[in-house]
Order: sequence, then structure tokens, then C-alpha cells
Amino acid sequence: MGYELFRRSLFLAAGLACAASAAQAQMNPGEGLFGRGAKPAFAPAEELPPEAKKVVEEFEGRARKIRAKAESEIDKLRDEALAIRGQVRRLNRVQPDPGVLRAGENDIGKSFYFEVLGDVKGSLWGTDTYTTDSTLASAAVHAGVLKPGEKGVVKVTIMPGEPSYQGSTRNGVSSSPWGAWKCSFSVEKYAP
Repeated sequence: MGYELFRRSLFLAAGLACAASAAQAQMNPGEGLFGRGAKPAFAPAEELPPEAKKVVEEFEGRARKIRAKAESEIDKLRDEALAIRGQVRRLNRVQPDPGVLRAGENDIGKSFYFEVLGDVKGSLWGTDTYTTDSTLASAAVHAGVLKPGEKGVVKVTIMPGEPSYQGSTRNGVSSSPWGAWKCSFSVEKYAP
């Protein structure tokens, strides 16, 4: 209903503008409405009859409101799209469980995402900071990031090696102590 009224108002305004312009146009015979020397088909707003001016003003007011609402909606959608793009980029980097992490010194400071099935069995050295030859699935359970048998995406951050690693028992997983090792890693829950 509102759109139909809007459409009719627009046609009325255009028709009135054309009629006013045609009445005022000074054309040479045979040139037609858009021929050389013809005035524009639409009259400036100040030349419109009062009824037409009112219709044009209402139209422009509605158009401004529609534009403002559309821009607001577009901003919201753009923000959502950027958030989704970020999540997709992170998910595209998710790798399968490597079993044992074999990261080198050139990986220090980097983070990786792995899809892991929590496991209580596996070689594990360290507490919170683990040697890079430890089993990732066991480290994830030991750190409390996953439960045994739970599948999830974990974030692994490679860190410099430590002079020694402390062993402990947590969440049904025992880790062993170890001496110096070239690289370490920490494991945390993936937070999209």
C-alpha cells in the first residue's frame, strides 16, 4: 500500500514537471520536446505548482529516510561480513592432528590450529609448556582444553625452549619431567 502511494506520487510529480516544462518551452516548429533549443523536460522545484512541490518534498523526505535506514543496515551487514570472513580464514587454517608436534625454531611465535581428539595416552613432557615432541592430544587433555574422547579445535603456540620441564598429573594424564629442549608449545581452546 505504501509503495503504491509512493509510486503514484512520483508519477504525479514527474507528470506535473513535464507539463510545466512543456508549457514553458520555447520550441521551433518540428523540433519536438527534446529538440535543439528546448528547455529541460523537468522544471526546477521553485517553478513547480504548490501541490507538485509538496509531493516532491515528501518524496525527498522519504528517500532520505530510506537511504539512512539502508546505510545503517549496510553498516551492520558489513560488520557481520567482516567477522564471518575472519572466522572463515581461521577455520581454513585448521589442520588435522599431527600426533606429535615437530616444530622448529623458525616456528617460534607462530600459532597453529588443529582439530584434535582428546586422549590420555601418549608421550608428554612438561606442564602448561610442553616439549614439541609431546603428543598434542594428550597435552590438550592434560591442559584441560579437551576431555578424553572430546573432539575440538585447539590453538597451539610455539615458544622458545626451556632449560627444564616439570612433570605432573592432571585430568587423568601424567606428563614427565625433562631437561633442556629446543622448542616448546602451549595449547589452548580455540576461541572464534
